[in-house]
Amino acid sequence: MRRLTALMLLPILPWLILTPPATAAQSLEGRWWVVIGSSPAPESLPRPHPEADRAAEAARRCGMEPMGDYSAKFENFAPDLYVAVVGGFTTRAEAEAALARLRPCVPGAYLRRGGYGGE
Repeated sequence: MRRLTALMLLPILPWLILTPPATAAQSLEGRWWVVIGSSPAPESLPRPHPEADRAAEAARRCGMEPMGDYSAKFENFAPDLYVAVVGGFTTRAEAEAALARLRPCVPGAYLRRGGYGGE
């Protein structure tokens, strides 16, 4: 039985060896994001990102873990912002389900599609 299992892997073994692992940027290309909040990005604010921070706290109350980063790292996002998002979902249906879950806590949340080139 073990030989049969090993023989079954032979046809896909070259693919497993030759396929490079996806980088973080590649794996989040064209994903769906639930945008829950944003703040202007200037560093002169007393607290760096108050609106985005409040939205992130609200999302946590709904059981979702947000991520925050500068909008310049996202494809198709407005420039010069710090954004709080939930995602990147591979399908719109997944993103819409997350949006429905977040709406009671973050009524202004919306969907955006785009790549992410962050760390």
